[in-house]
Amino acid sequence: MRPLIAITLLLVACGPGAEVKSGRELYLAYGCAACHGVNADGLGPGAGLSHIKPRDLTKLDAYRGPSSVEGIASTITFGVAEGRTGMPAYPDIPQRERIAIAEYLHALAANPAPARLHIRDAWIRTPNPAVDVAAAFLTIE
Repeated sequence: MRPLIAITLLLVACGPGAEVKSGRELYLAYGCAACHGVNADGLGPGAGLSHIKPRDLTKLDAYRGPSSVEGIASTITFGVAEGRTGMPAYPDIPQRERIAIAEYLHALAANPAPARLHIRDAWIRTPNPAVDVAAAFLTIE
């Protein structure tokens, strides 16, 4: 009987959710980036698959629901059921992990990343084999 108790305790201690992860790690692990993007800017790879654009989570003033840590965690739990968004509910995510994700998003919105450079129209002229110099052209915004 004792080996069974030891195995049970080992599974509880080392099972899913046993390791405390950062909010960003949990955000990525639970697939939030699929819609909201790796940087939570609403530009995830799945964003174009929905007729409703995923929210840019880096802007607290753009939240339609509460933007407190508790409010964000509640939105993760219950989703948004008013039909204006495709945000489903995730009640299966443990409460402490929802809070960690919400704290990450709240901190991200309070300390936004610097503006990113956008490069477009990049091309390179095929170099002459007799010359050691090549030319590249691009537009940086």
